[in-house]
Amino acid sequence: MPPNVIFLQPDDLPYYDGWVGRPTGIPNSPNRRVTPPSSFFPYYSQIHSEGVAFSEANVVSPACGTSRYSTLTGKFASRSASGRTKTLNKDGSETRVQTTIPYIKLQDADCSTNIVQLFKGAGYKTGVTGKWHLTKEGGGNSPLPSYAEQQGLIQECGFDFADGLYWENMGGVFDGDFTHNMEWVTEKAVDFIHDAADSNTPFFLYFNPSVPHDPLVSDALDNGDCRETPAGVLSSEPRVKHMTVDAATDAVSSCSSYRQTVTAREDAGQSNVHEQNLGGIWIDDGLGALLQALEDKGIKDDTIIVTMM
Repeated sequence: MPPNVIFLQPDDLPYYDGWVGRPTGIPNSPNRRVTPPSSFFPYYSQIHSEGVAFSEANVVSPACGTSRYSTLTGKFASRSASGRTKTLNKDGSETRVQTTIPYIKLQDADCSTNIVQLFKGAGYKTGVTGKWHLTKEGGGNSPLPSYAEQQGLIQECGFDFADGLYWENMGGVFDGDFTHNMEWVTEKAVDFIHDAADSNTPFFLYFNPSVPHDPLVSDALDNGDCRETPAGVLSSEPRVKHMTVDAATDAVSSCSSYRQTVTAREDAGQSNVHEQNLGGIWIDDGLGALLQALEDKGIKDDTIIVTMM
């Protein structure tokens, strides 16, 4: 059976130059030229030490939704069908394709020709959880699609499974009582892995945590409710190994208790990029949960994991 593939692409995680050994002359924020303590990110560190670091491999569009577009299509954001159409339909004042979030979407030809469709055509089960922001947004005369409609639109682009989703940036029309919820996003990813393994089917998982992008990660950790999600209010808190469930003892803790450990670990690190590292720790725990799911199903050695910063 061909290998399983997981892409982990967090939303705006800093690129730690010192960690992967990029040449120091390459432009980047000085605050990102630090090697994060391994105690922050044990699972990222494991992937780094056991794998290969492609220090000069870059997504061709640098941030947020446009980087996800480029990852899925292999194209420059300026080649987006939606971006070109929207630019041409304006008043003629724009002579170059705009590559901002409102323009760059996975639709039209890009929805039928992308890496997800290639995996699907090769017999893979395909899934996505987390941040999307690649289809039409709500606002104005366009109401926000229901959660079920959001899932359907994403599935049209090749995904068999689409859940634990953040349709667009939080705020404005896409707003409510919910905020970042890594436990929910990760639980859905683990469910997908389990289902694919149980059906003995190779899988492609696109795992996109919404952190550390706005809103503040610290506020989500301190004040967020694990039951509140873009899909509605859950009947119970997510249960995820390496997060709300102890991987060694299966003891269950409350979500708020678990989240306090994330804050405590970052506070101990004397960080100068506080919000980003809080997000990084939360993501790393999610990565640990995915690794645990692979190990529990006996498919860890049959899975390629690609992590992006």
